[in-house]
Amino acid sequence: MTTQTSRGLNWLFDSAMPLWAKQGVDTQTGIFFEALDFKGRDVGLPVVRARVQARQIYVFASAHAAGWSGPALELVEAGMFALRAGGWRSDRGWAAPVDRTGAGVQWPGGLYDHAFVLFALARLFEVTGAPEYRRYIDETLAFLDGALRDENGGYREDLDATLPRRQNPHMHLLEAFLALYTATGDDAFLARAEAIFTLFETHFANPDGTGVHEMFDPTWQRQDAPLQPGHGFEWAFLLSWLEFSGGPEDLTRTARALFDDARQSGLSQDGFAVDAIDAVDAIEAGDAIDAGDASDAGGRVSLASRRLWPQTEYLRALQLFAPTEYEAVQMAVFDSYLATQTAGLWHDVYDLDGQMQSVQVPASTLYHLWGGLMPVNEELASLCQTYQTQN
Repeated sequence: MTTQTSRGLNWLFDSAMPLWAKQGVDTQTGIFFEALDFKGRDVGLPVVRARVQARQIYVFASAHAAGWSGPALELVEAGMFALRAGGWRSDRGWAAPVDRTGAGVQWPGGLYDHAFVLFALARLFEVTGAPEYRRYIDETLAFLDGALRDENGGYREDLDATLPRRQNPHMHLLEAFLALYTATGDDAFLARAEAIFTLFETHFANPDGTGVHEMFDPTWQRQDAPLQPGHGFEWAFLLSWLEFSGGPEDLTRTARALFDDARQSGLSQDGFAVDAIDAVDAIEAGDAIDAGDASDAGGRVSLASRRLWPQTEYLRALQLFAPTEYEAVQMAVFDSYLATQTAGLWHDVYDLDGQMQSVQVPASTLYHLWGGLMPVNEELASLCQTYQTQN
């Protein structure tokens, strides 16, 4: 535990994990709830997205690996059992969503949900070594390769080849492949991660590191769409992790450029990451964003809100590239997003005037909070800091 992250660790292990373990899951079915209210009660949504089930499995498995004394392993194994029993078909992949018993409701074969199921399975296999989880991994990859792989590179959005194509599912697929490589040591996963990086290098990112494009046509030609600073911070972390794992050298240079650009073009005057900015303005140097820009058609903000998840990605990237600034940003997050009457919950979204807009507490954000509040790997941080001192 470091002085920078001790407050975050205390919140995670003393407040969030106990609350969500007790009140965020149906212990009879193993299904995690989609959302809670601000008193920590199930809001009763009839379905759960597969990505939410997978994210909660990842978080609780990670908590188990980190030494949390609660029933994490029991919860994640029950959760994966329920998802597998009712939510897997070899011809259509993982369901999205499932109902509250775990039975599949729709089967679009969505790449985004499959990326998170792989991510969860990677952590489960790393924690337990159980062969069935490796089998689930292999079967999921066989589905992706057989049903979604695209001749123009990467994977289609789903079985219907929905357009536009997005970078976001591929970003999370990179995250999953890196987690799988960490869990297994199998070089095939590192090769898959490097293939996603090739897409990033050739299509997603500008060569000068100014922003990550979001939307594309079938042949990866860019379509007009806002940029999301939070994704810039995510890619900065993932590219660093890829180099650290044995991928291409000097990726920390690209990661640092993405981090710097997301900070320069994507922070509000009060230091929070906004949800989306204009793609043209994003590549121009300028001052921090003022809330008044949101109503200005020529302004930088294209979505006048700031959700919690971009702040957590900013926090994680700060640990790599500007660790001395981490504590101040973390404090701002605690004084706003995490300042709830019931500890262990959060306000998920604010407008740019600082007014809270949340109506419930989405479970999907706990995965982001885990990433932002847990200490990053010390050797990975050292790699990024070494690059900074040499340049």
